[in-house]
Amino acid sequence: MLGFAELLLTRDYDATERRRCLEIISGEMRRFGRLIDGLFEEEPADEPAASHAHGLFDLSRLLGERVEIFRKQSEAHELRVALLMPALAVRADREQIARVIDNLLSNAIKYSPGGGSIAIGAETHEGTVRISVHDDGLGIPIEQQHLIFGRLFRTERSRASGIEGTGLGLAVSREIVQSHGGAIGFDSTDAGGSTFWFELPGARD
Repeated sequence: MLGFAELLLTRDYDATERRRCLEIISGEMRRFGRLIDGLFEEEPADEPAASHAHGLFDLSRLLGERVEIFRKQSEAHELRVALLMPALAVRADREQIARVIDNLLSNAIKYSPGGGSIAIGAETHEGTVRISVHDDGLGIPIEQQHLIFGRLFRTERSRASGIEGTGLGLAVSREIVQSHGGAIGFDSTDAGGSTFWFELPGARD
């Protein structure tokens, strides 16, 4: 929302583009409100997915929508999408999965302060749907990789680089994915570059 507000303040857009930016801000504000409301909804500790609004949707379409929004956040980054399947049907909470995608895209941009290309992939294998986000950014030190999904954890490199963050995004993403019966993980090196991915069960008839 802040990114699009800044675009409106700094760019001389025509009426059509201004309206498009305002529609995105409005939509994201409503979505953010629903996420905040969800934080205060009680759910049984032994039923982590009880409050999910599961429904059938095309994950590749959702991915395209979220990438479209993040493309306008930074002129220094090029977001490239490679879809190995034109449609990826899953049965899940669309809002929550959008949150996971947003966290991965946001981190890829944030932890690539020098800009560059970010590769987003989507594919399916043996009934499982996988989304991956690769960046050529700071990378994660090997000795800290086992902590990466911990709440409030931030790498020393991110703090030293002045990158802001709460350290909650990946922890929340893991909880969401696992509550859907999926898996989440990453590959990274000291030399730089990281690939984060998550998998969900594909929809069955």
